[in-house]
Amino acid sequence: MSKQMLLQTILNELSGTDSKDLVASIQCLCEALEEKTDPEPYELLLIDNIYKFLENYQLLKDSLRLYAKILNGKMPGEVIQRLQEKRRTTWDF
Repeated sequence: MSKQMLLQTILNELSGTDSKDLVASIQCLCEALEEKTDPEPYELLLIDNIYKFLENYQLLKDSLRLYAKILNGKMPGEVIQRLQEKRRTTWDF
């Protein structure tokens, strides 16, 4: 399997229903723990780790999307540069 196909598979799985359900369940657990008036130390640690997980989860998705753009050659600056080069070659006789 090529890197691009594997990357697309991962991105699809991260954006899929199962993944969204997992994140929603984790967020519900976090909210329930935060509502507790006197949480135990292990619950505070769990809340902290949930926030870290959610942040890292989003960072991973963003990094994978950027990597996909780079592999596909679709970086914004590169697109503009390719269009300018194409325009130059089109008008050069």
